Amino acid sequence: MHIYRLLQLTPIIFVLAGAVLTVVGNTASINSCKIAGPVLITFGGLFLLFVAVWSNFRQDPLPETTNCEELENTREQNLNHVDQQGPIHHFEILRFPSESRGQDMVPPSYEEAVRQ
Repeated sequence: MHIYRLLQLTPIIFVLAGAVLTVVGNTASINSCKIAGPVLITFGGLFLLFVAVWSNFRQDPLPETTNCEELENTREQNLNHVDQQGPIHHFEILRFPSESRGQDMVPPSYEEAVRQ
């Protein structure tokens, strides 16, 4: 399992190393770094594509013995378990009465604000 995690991180490492080599090659005018940087970035991208396709094919398909009744029973058991735990969130909406019932606060007009 640790090897699979390393395979997932390897393309990112290649792309970052390629970016660093490209920057170093352009700033220091080193031709080998100018060439190696884009090559590493390309290799990292292709390796990322390979890992994505490989992990997609690696996933186990659903077992063929699974039928709808088993899935429905499992779903009902999960729902019953959640119901026994109670609600996840509980909200209360409180309404506060307005302090001045007859008068609403109105912001001053531009002229009034500038005069003060």
